[in-house]
Amino acid sequence: MAEYEQKYLLNKSGEETTVNNKQTLVPNIPLTPLVDVTELTLTGMTYNSDIQPIGGVRIVLYDSEGNAVAETVTSLGTETLVLGAYLIKFGGTLGETYRIVASADGYFDATDEVTFDTTVKSRSFKLITDPGIKTIYGTVKGEDGIGLGGAAVVITKGTENVVVVLSEDDGAYIAYDDFEEGVTYTVTANLLGYDSASAQVTFSGGENIVNVNLVLSERQINFTNIIGTIVVVGTTSPIPHAFVGLYRINDGVEELIRTTLTNEIGRYSFSNVAAGETYIVRALKIEPV
Repeated sequence: MAEYEQKYLLNKSGEETTVNNKQTLVPNIPLTPLVDVTELTLTGMTYNSDIQPIGGVRIVLYDSEGNAVAETVTSLGTETLVLGAYLIKFGGTLGETYRIVASADGYFDATDEVTFDTTVKSRSFKLITDPGIKTIYGTVKGEDGIGLGGAAVVITKGTENVVVVLSEDDGAYIAYDDFEEGVTYTVTANLLGYDSASAQVTFSGGENIVNVNLVLSERQINFTNIIGTIVVVGTTSPIPHAFVGLYRINDGVEELIRTTLTNEIGRYSFSNVAAGETYIVRALKIEPV
């Protein structure tokens, strides 16, 4: 029988009351590791060959053993950070060297290394365009004008799926591919609890970038769900494969009703939960030894 060791202390969210046909986003739940770590910060920018900033670039940090320890996506310019900027806070070790990989559809990967002799370091990247790549970008919003995160944006050519991406927390998305000039593509956004919305786009006249914004209408049935992310305390570093429990609160008594594990980027979700009730989320991390 496998033996397990607890890696992070148990923590819980505040109380959240669900609303019919709404997605409840629980604030990040920070877990404290049972070993000493130092909060490290990495900042920087991503540029193209013309030194123009690029949003939507995935930045991943790897430790000396090749394990991914933190990741983020560079800003699309609709957030607090300027276009192309990124900021990662994670629990690490002073003096250790980490490998950084910057990647985005339509570009060749760029890599660098950083040694944290101080707690804050900076690295910027210039990405070289992969010839023939074009871009479709935009935002997914509700009828109230607020951006919708986590929407699946599917780009099709006829019945063929060409690209699938997810919108960021503010509803922004960006997709790269070798889209053909003169061909009509359909851009469709899907999100639980909303009717899908679509628009068509055709590249012409040598253009390489097209903007497509989509507005979703709420579906009038109950698709109430709860989502959130588990992170290392004091940082934005996600904790994959953490145990997450959903508790319903009734007259001050907690009742465990669902469990799940976080995915590779620390996210969890509980779908089709009862509306109008109050819940908390508890999380911890154990691993086999």
